Order: sequence, then C-alpha cells, then structure tokens
Amino acid sequence: MAQISTNLGSSRIHQTSYISEGLVTLFNRLSDWSERRRTRNHLYQMPDYILHDIGVSRAEVESEYVKPFWRA
Repeated sequence: MAQISTNLGSSRIHQTSYISEGLVTLFNRLSDWSERRRTRNHLYQMPDYILHDIGVSRAEVESEYVKPFWRA
C-alpha cells in the first residue's frame, strides 16, 4: 500500500510541474504578444524622418502594423 501512495504522490508532483510549465509558457507568450503590439504601435506613431534615420520605410511599418499581434 505504501508503494501505491508513493506513486500517486509522484504523479501529482509531475502534474503540478506540467501545470506550472504550462502557466509559465502562457505568461511568456502573453508577454511577447503585448510587447509586439506595443512595439508596432510605437513604430507606427513615429514620424517619417525618424523612420528614415533608422532605415525603415513607412510602407514597411504599415505592413507590420496591420499584422495580428500573435504573428511575428
């Protein structure tokens, strides 16, 4: 009987570990999406002369801006 409860306890630890890893992965993905949206908005608001200075055209910015936040 003791062996059975040990196996159950070990199984619960693995399940908790998988859940924790999943939550960390989800948080990281949400963070990436938020940063991508923020960056695209910031770039979109820049004036053309600054875009020219950093070597990005307005057309490239607009192409990037219309992408959904989950697309890289």
